Amino acid sequence: MSVVTSSKVAALATVAAASLMASAAIAAEFEKRSVSFKVEGQTLRGDLYLPKGAKAGANLPAVVVGGSLTSVKEQMSGSYAKELAERGIAALAFDYRHYGQSEGQPRQLESVEAKKADLKGAVSFLQTQAAINPNSISLLGVCTSGGNVIQAAAQDGRIKAVVTIAGWFAEPSLTPLLYGGEAGVAALKAQGQQALAKYRSTGVSDTVKTYGMAGSGAAHAGDHMDYYVNPQRGNIAQWTNSMAVQSWESWLSFNPVAAASKVKAPTMIIHSEDSAFPDQAKKVHGLLAGVKELNWLKGGHFEFYDNPAKVKEAAAEVARFVKSHTSPDKLAMAN
Repeated sequence: MSVVTSSKVAALATVAAASLMASAAIAAEFEKRSVSFKVEGQTLRGDLYLPKGAKAGANLPAVVVGGSLTSVKEQMSGSYAKELAERGIAALAFDYRHYGQSEGQPRQLESVEAKKADLKGAVSFLQTQAAINPNSISLLGVCTSGGNVIQAAAQDGRIKAVVTIAGWFAEPSLTPLLYGGEAGVAALKAQGQQALAKYRSTGVSDTVKTYGMAGSGAAHAGDHMDYYVNPQRGNIAQWTNSMAVQSWESWLSFNPVAAASKVKAPTMIIHSEDSAFPDQAKKVHGLLAGVKELNWLKGGHFEFYDNPAKVKEAAAEVARFVKSHTSPDKLAMAN
């Protein structure tokens, strides 16, 4: 009969801990570089994640990654960029203008047009990087940026593949259902116009809390907002939980569904039954003009933000799709 002593338990624990540390070391096969680039005269800052040891001439495929409404690069976009770099793909997580470390006044302004330009500018930046294949750049958008990347790809033929994860695909028939009907939308847009007039005359930008639990008075409130209020999750120091009131006009007019039929690049929609408005994801997929894939996973909307297993699962799918559509053979056939 085998007897397990306390010393044996301690030894086993030591071996297990060493194994976990070794696994973590093996997993951290990436390098992160702080970078900056200009869009319309303003400086955007980001983190470029590269496979470890990547050198000039590596000819890597690359992905620009964007996150949810008001998010910053240290949240979900950085998580996915790291995972992609560990899978052999260069990835740029950056702060859109008006957010985080990027320039842009007023702060916390949600501008659909600016975000579209920022994504295109990020593509231009990646095309200048020595380790990256300038003809092999894709877009990945989580939540709100799922809609943003659809809009950018509809206008920019340089984008070779598009992936959305738990995408927010708004359109005029849906938005009023979430913001108090047509009257509610009109009232919020009026508030936005008043705030814009105030900003232009005084330089003061009114803001509203972006996310909060039910009863918090936030623009987006509910019992499902733990990600944004929990410091162990998304409520990190680098992020500001506010939105410029003058954003309402642009935000409530957000309509990536209208752009879907103009997207010709291969596109994969990763979604789940428990992510935001699954029928919208299916609708966007149906409208896409090029090669397309609807990848239906399991999991709640916010699990795709920071649940380690879910992020890894989704990132593996992204890497598979991007590599399959940006290989030299695929690109040669496309041209």
